[in-house]
Amino acid sequence: MIKNTLFTATLLTTSSSMFVTAPAFALDCSNDKNIQIYESAVDAGRKDAKKHKGDNAKKQVKHMPNLSHHQKKCYTKGYHIGFDNASADMHKAATTQSHHNKNPYEAGSNEYEYYADGCSAGRKDGKANMSSVYQRYDYQYDSRFEKPFKKGYETCWKKYR
Repeated sequence: MIKNTLFTATLLTTSSSMFVTAPAFALDCSNDKNIQIYESAVDAGRKDAKKHKGDNAKKQVKHMPNLSHHQKKCYTKGYHIGFDNASADMHKAATTQSHHNKNPYEAGSNEYEYYADGCSAGRKDGKANMSSVYQRYDYQYDSRFEKPFKKGYETCWKKYR
């Protein structure tokens, strides 16, 4: 019984000292040497993303034995920011290119819908090697919305000619 009590007392004393709070430090890469390391890492991350190489930050840091632990963290942080930003930029560019009819009107507006209708008609005529005559669809648009219909038609017709 005394052994159990002594063991419990020791455990409680030990365990309460295990959770001492330590101050948290933000990663500061703002001094001159760390800025250069950080910026070169951002460039390396961007280049790797553009080459579709994947995340090489750990590999590259291993080949830098002269860097301090803090400098390696700055490098890794910069690399990931560069990589993520370039990946996001490429994704945005790919998404924009995949939407081949860039409707310049506000979504949900009448102009937007007439532009989309014109684009559909223009695409149909372009694929069929027909001449660019949007007026053949004058029954599909109200004269107040002829301009967005015409713009959509001509933009999409050109893509198939």
